[in-house]
Amino acid sequence: MAGLSLCCPFEAVIMTVQANRPRETIMARKPTKPAFSAQSLEALGALRLAEILVELGEGDATIKRRLKLELAGVAGPEEAAREIAKRLATIGRSRSFVEWHNTKAFAADLDQQRKAIVGQISKASPALALDLMWRLFDLADSVFARCDDSNGVITNVFRTAVGDLGSIAIAAKVDADTLAGNVFAQLKTSDYGHRDELIATLAPALGPSGLNALKSLVEAYGAEKLEKPDKKDRRVIGWGSGGEIYADDIEERSRQSTVSLALQDIADALGDADAFAEQYSDDAKGMPEVAAEIARRLLAAERPDEALEALERAEKRAADDRWPTFEWENARIDTLEALGRLDDAQAVRWDCFRQHLSSEHLRAFLRRLADFDDVEAERRAMEHAQAFPSAHHALHFLVWSGTAKASG
Repeated sequence: MAGLSLCCPFEAVIMTVQANRPRETIMARKPTKPAFSAQSLEALGALRLAEILVELGEGDATIKRRLKLELAGVAGPEEAAREIAKRLATIGRSRSFVEWHNTKAFAADLDQQRKAIVGQISKASPALALDLMWRLFDLADSVFARCDDSNGVITNVFRTAVGDLGSIAIAAKVDADTLAGNVFAQLKTSDYGHRDELIATLAPALGPSGLNALKSLVEAYGAEKLEKPDKKDRRVIGWGSGGEIYADDIEERSRQSTVSLALQDIADALGDADAFAEQYSDDAKGMPEVAAEIARRLLAAERPDEALEALERAEKRAADDRWPTFEWENARIDTLEALGRLDDAQAVRWDCFRQHLSSEHLRAFLRRLADFDDVEAERRAMEHAQAFPSAHHALHFLVWSGTAKASG
């Protein structure tokens, strides 16, 4: 055989056999690693797993707290609740500032308490879970005051807790007036955007009677006359075009804003379009965005004539605005359709396209045309876009148009 050493014929034969042998018989099979899962870890046995967890817990406070919480849950919901309450109290007493790089770990600790309330407590004792959830919310002011939550992770924990409150409150079957008092207590605290959906989420549990009770509490709060401090006691926190800006003025504006927003949320929960509109001044009702919000609620109440009147109050401002207010335009389109004025609605869609090259309005306009009419309308739209004064807007629209055709 060519290429083989004549002095070592046996070695040559061995090499030839190995070369022709299937590869898998030459290479040793790698041992299969067990998957990292709960099922595979069972092979370690309960005692060994417990030893590992204790070892990990000694070096990690988060793991240790989790293990203690799980052990408390085995003893019963009351014991688990005591463990959660103790941790919440510790968080509430702390005054150290949480730097941005520690915020995620702190948020995870808060979320661990929330999950335990929802998972371990609420199924066994909804009333106890509701009480603990309110305690969690009571921490908000102190927590936000000592944290850098620029990434929003702590805010998200509280927002998730708002969602949990809805089902827990229904299961707890708490008295509507009591629940209204609890919600009102939260509304009076500082707002970091963490309780935006509180009233809407708890509306089913509150019911009409609870919502009206809450409305009374909020209205009374807004009607309170606060005594202004003496000038020497007023704290200046800045300067504006009108002169000095005082802390007590900012606090009062914040209070009245809280009252107005809460009454709007209550009105929405009750389906009361008039109560919603009452929260705006006559001047504010002339703003296109506000007029659109009011009109939407009147449409939902099947009052399209009044919706159109609300929109017409803002018509001049909408026409004078440098930038399009599509919320107002879309509300006007929906209102005209509700009134059966379909041609007028189409005219508004075309006008939105013509003025602003709005592809959304053009698509809606074309969808409502009879067969073959859309071809001619699309041709006119392309001609209009090519002659549009703003080359930037025209290019954007034409690129979108080409992309839409290619994908459609």
